[in-house]
Amino acid sequence: MRSEFRVEGSGLRDTRNKKGVSSKERRLAGEVESFEDLLAWKLAFDLAARIYKVTERFPAAERFGLTSQLCRAASSIPANIAEGFGRHTPKDYLRFLIFARGSIAETQSHLRLADTVGLLNNTDLDNLCHLCLQARKTLQGLIRYIRQRAEASGVAEPSAEYPEPSADDSQLSTLNSQPES
Repeated sequence: MRSEFRVEGSGLRDTRNKKGVSSKERRLAGEVESFEDLLAWKLAFDLAARIYKVTERFPAAERFGLTSQLCRAASSIPANIAEGFGRHTPKDYLRFLIFARGSIAETQSHLRLADTVGLLNNTDLDNLCHLCLQARKTLQGLIRYIRQRAEASGVAEPSAEYPEPSADDSQLSTLNSQPES
């Protein structure tokens, strides 16, 4: 017997199996097999699919303009979540999740423009903006979770080390200080 519930803000669906092991615990153990199990990806995918449907009603003159921009921004959200999941390192995963978060903001901007120029009705705008908000909050929870996991495992950015300047480097400073012609 399984019972499902969301882990609020985590981007994960918490499904406890018969043994009481949650999906979060299975993910930590490397047992989640697909990005499709992530709530953040599901919401982003739903948002992209709905945007494709709504933009079908946009004028043909917008096919290579706002329609294209909106569809590209929206479809890149689940794509980046999936690609990050496939990278298998917390650093890369975070990088792609942050790209996805940026694509949500880009999508919201395009939606506002579509509304301003009269391409969206209020119902569609409200529904899509609500989905953007849900996707962003859930994605932010997933970002927070992956960051905590990376910190707990000791994954950190190495600090850059620069060598002390040597006598041979003295020519470099003169190159930078020559007057412009």
